Amino acid sequence: MALPETILPTASAKRFCVSMNAFISDLLHAGIVQFGRFRHGERVAPFLLSLELLPSYPDLLRQSAQHLISCLPGEVDRLLCLQDSLPLAVALGLESGLPVIYSRQTANTASLALAGAYDIGHKTTLILNALGQSSFPAGLVSHAERVGLSVVSAAGLIALDRDAPVPACAPLTLSEIAQAAHKVGGLSSQQMQAVQTWRPTHH
Repeated sequence: MALPETILPTASAKRFCVSMNAFISDLLHAGIVQFGRFRHGERVAPFLLSLELLPSYPDLLRQSAQHLISCLPGEVDRLLCLQDSLPLAVALGLESGLPVIYSRQTANTASLALAGAYDIGHKTTLILNALGQSSFPAGLVSHAERVGLSVVSAAGLIALDRDAPVPACAPLTLSEIAQAAHKVGGLSSQQMQAVQTWRPTHH
């Protein structure tokens, strides 16, 4: 019986791997992803995500969009986001050429009114900073669909989980970042295990 053919990584795959490892290292050095013991509401978690810092690191923000673009379905022609993920969505819009629609909702405003150019029938991807970091914004999606957008997928830079009512994608998982940190001695085996077994709780 013939042995299965060995498939070697292509040059582009090797470059992508090196690029992703360097990107993870930069996220860690910038403090955008931290490991330790951090309070998440009433829980203590073994990590802290500070993706709101991305606009302070323009090169990291651009790289984030470049990695995230692979998560966009080919038929999508609009991006939708909340205020907290607007910088990432705009960076992704610049990389992909897709228009961005965002919610005007803030901590002081209950309205989900949308800002942006759109019409009935646009297939749309919801952009989140991280998948599973907080409850899925079902209210925003319902409102967007009431005004004619068709939300067909969700995408985030880092996945804690992919529990969403639409197909969801992220170029990185928290576990992969923990493994990379462990490989270079920045995270103990015990800490890495704590990250890998942690699960978000949504209310």
